[in-house]
Amino acid sequence: RAHPGRLSDGPVPAAPSFADALVARSRHPLVGVRHPLADCIVCGPDRPDGMYVTPGAVPGGPDRLVAPWTVDVPFAHAGRARYAAVWAALDCPSYPARALDEGTLCLLGTMTARIERRPRVGEHLVVHSWTREHSGRRFETSVAMVDAVGGLVARADATWVALKHQRVIRTAGRPR
Repeated sequence: RAHPGRLSDGPVPAAPSFADALVARSRHPLVGVRHPLADCIVCGPDRPDGMYVTPGAVPGGPDRLVAPWTVDVPFAHAGRARYAAVWAALDCPSYPARALDEGTLCLLGTMTARIERRPRVGEHLVVHSWTREHSGRRFETSVAMVDAVGGLVARADATWVALKHQRVIRTAGRPR
């Protein structure tokens, strides 16, 4: 169901660099681990037909994630990313950083987004998010997509809800 919404008025933190986003993606805590969202077409790191918008932690930012995205032809029309692809690229990186680090499974409740422009095929983008609020099982996050010069391409606010009954996810031999 869609209806008009408003984005939060809070400040947008400075985006990490594309190089930092590539490093963060390689440090995603669930890379190489089979988990309920491992096959996601957006963030699934091993999916051959995926978008590879796999977020990782921002160094020194426990409540922040960052992911690189390079627009690819299958997710574009007439040389520009499809609107659905831009929305999708905002979705997964808006996941709560703390929940990802702890292996807590959350589901998206709501998302309000504004797309300023559709990025071009081959364009390198940085998608970064931050948690605005956490209360019980509810996380309120914001996410921004920026281009190589830091220009805002799209922005969204999301509500994520942690599942009541969690399955333990194991990474590198330790429970998550």
